[in-house]
Amino acid sequence: MSILLKDNLESLNSSISYWKFDKWSVNCLDDSDFWDSVAQQLNEVYGLNNISTSIVKALCYIKSLQLQHNFDNVMCDYLCYWLGNKISNDLSNKESFSSVIDLLYGKLGDIYNENKCQNIIFQINSTDFQKLKDVYDYKNNYNTISGAIRDYGNECSEKFRDYLNKSYESYEELYTKCKRSNEEYCEEFKKFFPEYPGKKLDKLICNIKETISVPVQEERGPGAPEGQINARGVDGTREGLDVHLVTRDGMVDGPLDKAGSTSNVGVSDTIMGIFFPLVLISLAFCLLYKFTPIGSMIQSFLKKKRIIAHNMDDIGTHEINDNFSDYEEKYDTRSLFNIAYHGA
Repeated sequence: MSILLKDNLESLNSSISYWKFDKWSVNCLDDSDFWDSVAQQLNEVYGLNNISTSIVKALCYIKSLQLQHNFDNVMCDYLCYWLGNKISNDLSNKESFSSVIDLLYGKLGDIYNENKCQNIIFQINSTDFQKLKDVYDYKNNYNTISGAIRDYGNECSEKFRDYLNKSYESYEELYTKCKRSNEEYCEEFKKFFPEYPGKKLDKLICNIKETISVPVQEERGPGAPEGQINARGVDGTREGLDVHLVTRDGMVDGPLDKAGSTSNVGVSDTIMGIFFPLVLISLAFCLLYKFTPIGSMIQSFLKKKRIIAHNMDDIGTHEINDNFSDYEEKYDTRSLFNIAYHGA
């Protein structure tokens, strides 16, 4: 049985939504001067040269989504956590974290008066933000991951379990802290759990099964995000690399590569088992034919067969000629009738 890998997390709804902000390309030409000025400010004031282009594209993308009649407001939440994660990882002056977030939401409101996406995190440092994001993703994906763990027999890689442990640690820390704190992010945390401080989430647990991955390159599915694999994802959708897992006891989960040593040994044994008996039989036949009366008996038999076959050929030829003559006669008669019919 396969196990859950950290790569499987890429197929979660939250991961796919974040991926859209990373990779989606939209036409921002109508507001190009405005967006260029935003990127320039991010570069010059906050030193975000590495991510300013990505941020501008994401804001342009969320604007285009809001122009659609079926816009889903949950994308506003994903935008906030995507922006915060990007900025937190790249910002050198962590004290400016909230200021950058405020700036970007202000710019989004300037370019689109009917903007529905509002800043849900005002005063927060980057460390607490990352914990809040961990909890947000963990809560949204909780049921999906729980079902996947059951489907995979509670077996996972070490990195997958590290993700679960880290997420739950963030959950427990904010759960405890927000009981006595009035921080703005605690208000957001409580929105995740309407029953708070009631029943806590159970910790998701899986057992580590060490494996060796043997990748076999396959054609990537159309539109598949980079890094996807063809192992079964937590929501059942993955494409790309087919990973066969080899456990420490040598058992292989999935077929070996066609070039594997096991396949070569099996083929060689089969060929040798067929080839040598045929050689021995041929050699024995040659010796019997040349040095025993069996050879003359076979020659006599073959001569008789040739005579009989020649006679049969003669008989067959006469029959064919007779039948062909009858066919020609019938064909000519039928042709005459056809001509007479068409002439009438």
